Amino acid sequence: MLEILFATSNKGKFREVRDLALAFKIKIIGINDLAEAIKVPVVEETGTTYLENCRIKAIAYQKIFQRTVLVDDSGIEVEALDGAPGVYSADYAGKAAKSEANIRKLWGELEKLHLDKKNVKARMCCCAIIWDGAVEKQAYGVIEGRIIFEKRGLGGFGFDSIFVPEQSQESISELKDKGLFVDTHRGKAMKEIFSFM
Repeated sequence: MLEILFATSNKGKFREVRDLALAFKIKIIGINDLAEAIKVPVVEETGTTYLENCRIKAIAYQKIFQRTVLVDDSGIEVEALDGAPGVYSADYAGKAAKSEANIRKLWGELEKLHLDKKNVKARMCCCAIIWDGAVEKQAYGVIEGRIIFEKRGLGGFGFDSIFVPEQSQESISELKDKGLFVDTHRGKAMKEIFSFM
């Protein structure tokens, strides 16, 4: 079975991608599975696009571990905020901000606009790259939906509890709570990139 290092510290991301990869006969391992992980420096995401951030991380981690690596960068883009927070989603409320703080900041920015709260359009986006030191494979995934102004559901992570995908009345978190398969932005990107292997 092909083995790929998924370079992320996000446990929710890791579980989602690890489980999805099994259908492609790919074994996903994490940084913590490797003995040398304690020596890994933090790789700063200084890019202005998802792709730039992915390349920064992919090059750095492949060099450190000398093995094929998978990285992703993702975010939520709100139409009324001209696509913000986008690539800055993870740190929207400040460097290394927690999901709760990011959600509160997003709601605060939207409250200033006095919008119809039932129709705040947004999308979730993900870029993924596999890099072996010689060949780069990349893929993108997007899901459309809307923002809600209450957290609903415990499943998932990040903005999942306040994002309702098109064709649904429930948040991603609520759908995951029910054990339902959700074809997320990350899932779409990963399925595409795994199909290249």
